[in-house]
Amino acid sequence: MTTNTMKKNGKKLLAVMMMAGVLGMTSLPLGAPKAEAYLVSSQQERVFGGWMTEKYEKKHGTYASDYVTDIMDNIVAHNRDKLNYEDGSHARYLFPVKVSRENQENAFTFAGGQIYITEKMINRFQEGDASYNPANLYAASSTANVLGHEAGHWANCDMLKTMDQFLTQNFIYQFIPIPSNAVFLANLGANAMTILSTRQLSFDSEAGADASGMEFIKNVPEYSVGSPIPMYRRWMSWGEATGFDNYMKPHSTDELRLDRVREAIRKDSDGHVLVSRDGELNYDTRDFLGTGYVPKNSYASAAARTTYLAGQIATSIERGRWAPENLALAKESTYLKGGRANKTVMYVKDSSGRPFKYLGNFDIPYEKATSGNTSKMTQSEKQEYETIQAIRKLTLGVHGPSLKAKLRKLEKQNKTNG
Repeated sequence: MTTNTMKKNGKKLLAVMMMAGVLGMTSLPLGAPKAEAYLVSSQQERVFGGWMTEKYEKKHGTYASDYVTDIMDNIVAHNRDKLNYEDGSHARYLFPVKVSRENQENAFTFAGGQIYITEKMINRFQEGDASYNPANLYAASSTANVLGHEAGHWANCDMLKTMDQFLTQNFIYQFIPIPSNAVFLANLGANAMTILSTRQLSFDSEAGADASGMEFIKNVPEYSVGSPIPMYRRWMSWGEATGFDNYMKPHSTDELRLDRVREAIRKDSDGHVLVSRDGELNYDTRDFLGTGYVPKNSYASAAARTTYLAGQIATSIERGRWAPENLALAKESTYLKGGRANKTVMYVKDSSGRPFKYLGNFDIPYEKATSGNTSKMTQSEKQEYETIQAIRKLTLGVHGPSLKAKLRKLEKQNKTNG
């Protein structure tokens, strides 16, 4: 965003908010109460958001997608304390998510609660023979993490904070008389304050949206906090973006965001689950299956399957559900929309016996996965069966002392022996 664009948007925001009564210069009956601690009310936020979305949709073209809508609905349904659509009882609400034809991998939230995700971003996550099938847990989880991040922006009121900032700065510098010989210095000071405050607000809001989005994802059985790791890894290979627009609206580096996810998985799992930057899974100091990876299948790559599993195990440990008696298998079609009868899902059960956290899709019929008769399995089915058995074995190591306690004990023994 250039300085002129910011100034133009600031003026437009100021004009719209004046029309909507935000500065008390009119008394339009807008009805909705102001959001707590902000100059702008929820209704006024939507007024400005409507102007932004109208311009964006006219330029790029957008549409509703059942696939994406179902994912967003799932996130909202499992986070009712933080997220909501229009229901008559909330002053602020999200609009149904839309897909944008803009030619880049991106997603964003406009004022008023409208979230967009681009086709290019969604397509990037589609792998194997289950494209756009909601039963493909890996692709759906990757998309969900992007949408969860954007929902985090809305829940954290980041656009309201930005609007407050623009309102305050534009009001001060457009309505307070400035002597003609001080105009240059005043403009320089205004632009410098805008740049510095906007950068800091962007850093803070992006980190906050990452954290909020991760909490939203933890609450949904189908989605894993580990799924963004391959995405960040790919973006790291592109190098960091440059230019004034990136300077004005910075995210944390992809490397830092990847490491935050890795650290969250380590912390949530009490040190049992470690994930490398390349996506390798290490459980209690041992590489999973000896390689660190879940083998690829018709649904997804090895990296996508591995990081998905890592995140789901970590959340299951954090929520106290990771135990041998809580693991179960089912036909995909039993629980997942679009699920196929000849495929299997593995999941961690909740207290009622239903899925608390899925652990992945497996290219093996349920009957074979539960029979244990490997003589009748194809090579790929054997591989999936062995992966399932390896996951079961992982639950056996969590019930004793934590990994951190084990390492402290070992360190103490080494000092004593030394």
